[in-house]
Order: sequence, then structure tokens, then C-alpha cells
Amino acid sequence: MSPSNDQYLYATFMSDPLTDTQISQIGSGTAALCAIGIVDWRDDSGHYETHFAQCLYNQADGSFNWHMTPENNVEHKLE
Repeated sequence: MSPSNDQYLYATFMSDPLTDTQISQIGSGTAALCAIGIVDWRDDSGHYETHFAQCLYNQADGSFNWHMTPENNVEHKLE
């Protein structure tokens, strides 16, 4: 898909909805919900991709918080 100005392209990939078991595991802290994405971009200095990778965890105190993975916000020069 592309917005009306055709300068930017994007794609969204969906998975099956979470099951009751998966939701229970996230709630109990035995599983986490992770979001992962890649931004592919270019400027005058070259072609790059930047990664987004964060996971939502149930903390020991019962609160939920997003944690960044080591790859989060890492930029790779492709060209």
C-alpha cells in the first residue's frame, strides 16, 4: 500500500488473534508479547534499515512494562 504522495510505502502483517491460553500466559508472566518491525529508508548518505523490537512483560510487582531488545533502534547501513 502507499499513501497518496507515493513517497512512502508500508505493509502490515497480521497474525491470528491471541488465544485465551496465550493471554493467560502473558498475564501470568510466563510469556511476553513482542512487537518487531523494520524501517527501510534512504537519504543522501545511503540506504539503511532501523529495527524496532520491544516486548511487553508482566513485572514481578504485577505491572506491565515494555522492554527493549538489544536490536531495538539499531541502524544498519545496507548500501
